[in-house]
Amino acid sequence: MELMDVEETLRSRPLVNSQGTRFPHDVPPRVHIPQIKLTPMQSAAEIFAPWYEECDQLVQLADLHDMRGRQFDRWYESQYLSNKPPGMAMGMLSPSRRE
Repeated sequence: MELMDVEETLRSRPLVNSQGTRFPHDVPPRVHIPQIKLTPMQSAAEIFAPWYEECDQLVQLADLHDMRGRQFDRWYESQYLSNKPPGMAMGMLSPSRRE
């Protein structure tokens, strides 16, 4: 495009003022926005304290679950496996077939 074409294109476009046609004389009123008040930030310790408590409770529940499993294993050994011959309890002997 030549320089003359560019000038003609610009001259053919109407200029539009975003403030309105009567800008210098009729200034639109200013919009008043109320001030936004934010609550002050909490400290990191206050924010994460409930998370730490929740994690501690989960760890305690996991430990309790593991302890109950070990408790069952001890009960099973004392009640069931103690009555079996040592070879059967260790899986070395198998019961004989009766014919």
